[in-house]
Amino acid sequence: MVEHAERNSTTPTVYYESFFYRFCGDHRALVIDIPRLIIFGTWENSPFDTKNRGFTSKDITSVPRYLDAFTKYANDHNIYRRISELYESDTPDHDKAEQIDRDLTRATQHAENRCRKLRRDYWSIPIHVIRRELVVWNALKYRKKKKLDNQAVFI
Repeated sequence: MVEHAERNSTTPTVYYESFFYRFCGDHRALVIDIPRLIIFGTWENSPFDTKNRGFTSKDITSVPRYLDAFTKYANDHNIYRRISELYESDTPDHDKAEQIDRDLTRATQHAENRCRKLRRDYWSIPIHVIRRELVVWNALKYRKKKKLDNQAVFI
């Protein structure tokens, strides 16, 4: 008897549970575990995937800029008015709902483009050491050009 279906499988799992396993009675449960990928397919660019985002909500300068850009885009394209019209309508309008969804996706992309981008390059110790040395050499070059004392760079 299978206790739990394999959650990361790519094939459906079907099994019976034993008597009295979940129910107090002489009934058995038929479990059909269909993986999410079979039902919903694959989402290449999920809006909930944090790896695909270009900014983070912990950046205190990006959040207001993002919200302002999103609100401006939504107001310019009458998204809020169209949502309330769709909500108050007695008949469903799937085409209008899809248009609103596309505009909301564009609004989030537009607002994200207005924020400072996250650095996506890989960090490593050798790169860090080279960048640190580059900063020191640039400071020395600047101070020599301005005829300043270079002793402050080495302290």
